[in-house]
Amino acid sequence: MKNDSIVIKELKNIPAILGNKPLNKIFENCAKQRVWKKGRQIGVGSAGKVYIVTLKNSGDTKQYILKVQPFNSEFKQELSILHHVIGWVHAPKIYDIWTCKNKAYIVQEKLIKNKLNKQQTYKELKHKILPSIHKRNVAYPDVHDENVMMRKGDHKIVLIDYGWALYFKNKHLSTISMKKDKIYNILTENIVRPIKFEDVLVWERLNLEYDYGTSKGYKEAAKRFYEIPDNQFLKNGIEVI
Repeated sequence: MKNDSIVIKELKNIPAILGNKPLNKIFENCAKQRVWKKGRQIGVGSAGKVYIVTLKNSGDTKQYILKVQPFNSEFKQELSILHHVIGWVHAPKIYDIWTCKNKAYIVQEKLIKNKLNKQQTYKELKHKILPSIHKRNVAYPDVHDENVMMRKGDHKIVLIDYGWALYFKNKHLSTISMKKDKIYNILTENIVRPIKFEDVLVWERLNLEYDYGTSKGYKEAAKRFYEIPDNQFLKNGIEVI
């Protein structure tokens, strides 16, 4: 018997998770497994697997995306960024988050492949989308083609996968101490020197130019990248392609 009373709404906020309260006290809910019906696997990455899901025991046949990954620091990093971008038009709509037995689950809207051409995408990212996320004190260096999707309804570009994104409490300070501000450093936990917001933006620009820009733009971005004083990215394995 179908239960049409089940209604899933877009989450309007995500709890700040960088405090002292353990993640499993916030999100642990194995009963959620009975809410969602897992369909075919459509992707796999370094963080985990991606599936099509629908609501169980409901007349709603709408499809969503389920990301399943280990319950670890990378999951915590992604949630810390989603906390700052949720509700932003270029972030995916999130419908459910839970953890269960050392695994983490995020249900989000199903997106489509970006339909803009390379030049159009470059202009949108450079002049509108990236400056917009910077206003939220977030840098998004993983700006590669596979992370640039599109919403089917309004055809807005949507950025996915925030595991490499970084949040700065105050981007106008000359330097930001990651340890002091309790920001998980996805590069390596061994970095102890501060990283400047403006330096992360150089790295972001480098990747933007590589995937969408011109050869000239990429060379200029690479030159700036190598000129970063005491380059913590290079010291920790981030290379120019």
